[in-house]
Amino acid sequence: MTMDTTHTPAPFAAAIGRTGRTARTVASSFSALSLLAVPLLALSLLATNTASAQSRHDVTGTVTDSLDAPLQGATVVVLTPTDSTMVGFGITGPEGRFNVRRVPMGAYVLQVTFVGFETRKKDIEVGNADLDVGRLVLSERVSELDELVVSDEHIPLLVRSDTIIYNAAAFGVRPNASVEDLLRRLPGLEVAQDGSIKAQGEDVKKVLVDGKEFFGDDPKIATRNLPADAVNNVEVYDDRSDLAEFTGVDDGEREKTINLELKEDARQGYFGNVSGAVGDDLTAALGQSGRHDTRVSVNRFSPSTQFSVLGNFNDVNKQGFSFNEIMGFSGGIGGMMAGGVSMGGLMGGGSSDGFVTTRSGGVNFNRDLARGTELRTSYFLNSVDRITDRALTQEELVGSGAGSTVAENRLETSESTNHRLNLNAFHELTDGHDLRLRLSGSLTDSDARRTASRTARASDVLRNSSSTFFDSRSDQRQANGSLTWRRRLSDSGTSLVGEISGSVRDQDGLADLVSANSFFEDGNLKTEEDLNQLQETLGTSWTDEEKLTLTHPLSKKRTFETSVRRRAVRDDESRSFFDLVDGAPVFNLDVSSGLDRTYTYISGGIGLRQNTRKWQLGAGVDLQGSHLEGTILRSPDTVNERFTHLLPRADARLRMRRSTVSLRYSTSTREPSMQELQPFEDNSDPITVRVGNPELDPEYVHRFSLSYNFFDQFSFTNFFVWASASYTDNKIARSREVTPDLRQRITSVNTDGDWSLTGNVNFGRPIRPLGVKASISNRARFSRGIEFVNSEENVSRILVNTVEGRLENRNQELFAARAGARLDFNRSRYSLNPGLNQDYVNRTFFGEATLYAGDTWQLSGELDYRIYSDELSGTEQRVPLVNATLSRFLMQQKMELQLSGVDLLNENVGVNFNNSGTFVQEERVNSLGRYVMFRLVYNLSPVRR
Repeated sequence: MTMDTTHTPAPFAAAIGRTGRTARTVASSFSALSLLAVPLLALSLLATNTASAQSRHDVTGTVTDSLDAPLQGATVVVLTPTDSTMVGFGITGPEGRFNVRRVPMGAYVLQVTFVGFETRKKDIEVGNADLDVGRLVLSERVSELDELVVSDEHIPLLVRSDTIIYNAAAFGVRPNASVEDLLRRLPGLEVAQDGSIKAQGEDVKKVLVDGKEFFGDDPKIATRNLPADAVNNVEVYDDRSDLAEFTGVDDGEREKTINLELKEDARQGYFGNVSGAVGDDLTAALGQSGRHDTRVSVNRFSPSTQFSVLGNFNDVNKQGFSFNEIMGFSGGIGGMMAGGVSMGGLMGGGSSDGFVTTRSGGVNFNRDLARGTELRTSYFLNSVDRITDRALTQEELVGSGAGSTVAENRLETSESTNHRLNLNAFHELTDGHDLRLRLSGSLTDSDARRTASRTARASDVLRNSSSTFFDSRSDQRQANGSLTWRRRLSDSGTSLVGEISGSVRDQDGLADLVSANSFFEDGNLKTEEDLNQLQETLGTSWTDEEKLTLTHPLSKKRTFETSVRRRAVRDDESRSFFDLVDGAPVFNLDVSSGLDRTYTYISGGIGLRQNTRKWQLGAGVDLQGSHLEGTILRSPDTVNERFTHLLPRADARLRMRRSTVSLRYSTSTREPSMQELQPFEDNSDPITVRVGNPELDPEYVHRFSLSYNFFDQFSFTNFFVWASASYTDNKIARSREVTPDLRQRITSVNTDGDWSLTGNVNFGRPIRPLGVKASISNRARFSRGIEFVNSEENVSRILVNTVEGRLENRNQELFAARAGARLDFNRSRYSLNPGLNQDYVNRTFFGEATLYAGDTWQLSGELDYRIYSDELSGTEQRVPLVNATLSRFLMQQKMELQLSGVDLLNENVGVNFNNSGTFVQEERVNSLGRYVMFRLVYNLSPVRR
């Protein structure tokens, strides 16, 4: 692998340039977490003990400029010539002398760097004695470039305060890969099948490009449409609010954020690619055979402007955006989709279960209009057609010592179109005085149909069966806006920040429900009920919020904050149901109703923050009063409740040289949703009817979190720990009434004693004697919840634990290979019926390999072998998924011809498991199977490997 002397990221160079910590200090950093790390460090010790058996000697010398003046603080590294791995490291002293200690015998490259000077390299041979390389002269650099230490491949990540910086070049991906493919390789990050991202266990809310918004706040548009080849660094951090950014006082409002720092040539010109693919289904599922996939990603960046055009047209289950807004309508589609944790689907990212055709496109434009004036705007259009054929098996608790088995087959089809528009404008009026305006809007049209048949049994005896057809049409319009005013009142740092925001959502839906239901007693038919209804839903929601915050420094290290806030949420929703009698609609008064409610909050608070060189400490408290008032349509009942809550918060952060420890405690409230309050029936599932409860109190939530991030650039060892806990008073839980024929009526009630624990540990380091990089991670979640079944309390305890290990070869000049295994342990316990307790393990073995035949040919393959437990279905299912791609590069690697085969064994099936407080569910979805495609890709910039 060749050395790169022009594109080393500045953060990596600066960090390597600082004085290194000794092995003793590294060991002490781990001591506090040794109990957690013992099984993870075993792999590390194997590599360390093997290496320590070799003979080692010191490499010394002197660094000067061309006038023979000693250069203090120059960085000296010893690299292996084969893959440029760092073996040793040193910093020059006052006389320009350096000493790189304990270098094993062998041939190396000695590299010396210093700010403002050209890099000096020298081949050395370490024999059976210490080596003095003499005087090394550095020449002054003619043009000012970023400080260079080693090539991009050699420093995989840095920990800087609360930010983790990943060097993209250290995590090789195939040519033409997306940013999502890159993120899948980064330690501490998890990318789900649907493209959602978790970093250190927290959901990533935003993905920025060079610190700027990219198509608003949809992370998937950036990760699924931008090429990984354009990215220099990936930064992961907690983005603070406008208030905290301006004043430096942490207000507790944080969003886990990824910033994609682009390479220099991408910032100064065009990048992206255009591709088209055609192919054929070898199985002709659901009457479809021909396949197509066209993608466009054209980006033109300059220091002051970002312009991007994206497009995607395919019928191979790939979506380059989030589906949230399309699914936002609470009736219709929202009630049709089943939940669960997906473990199926095709490999390669962006895939989903079922059969999906996607058409999407958009434009993003960012412009720095003048010094202190910025404009960010985007428009995105997407249209999705989906066919889902699923079979579901569910074991559900229905009473003390009683359980039921539900089997359901469901065919769903939907068509949705969504328009999104975003605008973000910033203007600095004077120094320390600015305004920021944010506006967004969306328009969604959806049509969906569901045909389902279901049976429910208890003690192996049939209790009910149903056949349902549900056809819904919905429209949703939504707009959001906020204006932030910030003013620094004095040179000492006293600041005043005002924020005004509002949102409005208007939705309407129309649905046809046809259902035939049969109920049995002792296995014999007892009654039959048919339902034929027209259901109309109208709803409007309005939110407005005002906040004013004053911060005042008490000293250089201590700051005081006080704030006042008002927030109002107004909802108005009505449902009109009509029974169709002889084809004519007849208004059904019993199930038709509506609710008009207003939730108003007024709060005031104070906070104090103390900052030192190593510590950041903060504490505060808010006093919040809230008022819920509402009227129920066609009912004399009204809702009028007042609540008072004390909301404390605290946080602490300790910064060390290569690690950061953070602790945080916060409290919040959550008001009941409109669906939880509405006192009328939702019978879109006639067997399971849901009714709201207008007497609900808001939830009060305590949250604790801990994070520890460590990386040592000498041994390339990373160790991440993240943990959180929550406890909820007045938890809004379910209360179910279950009849002997297994009809259910579900409402919401307040309970106490709901809590959860979540943890994530990730450890990785190279094993140099074996030429591999190894990583192991453990993710666990435990939850305790309460619900009531026929007025009896059921306490559920759910544990989900995932252990994963990976190996990857380090020298990827000729081939790249990765392999690993993942074990998902699931444990469910129910106090009301221990007979439904479940323990099962799902296993996944995965691997991928790429062979590089010069610069023109590339052959790659992927294997994903999944073994699903027989605990529910009684039969263990094995799903081997195999993909293969052959690529030919032309025109100096700007063009790629690609022949690919997906699911070559034709074994793909979507499998989803869901453990909840009352049931364990297994779902299997017919999904897109084997197909072959020929693709032509044209790159706007050369492929770099």
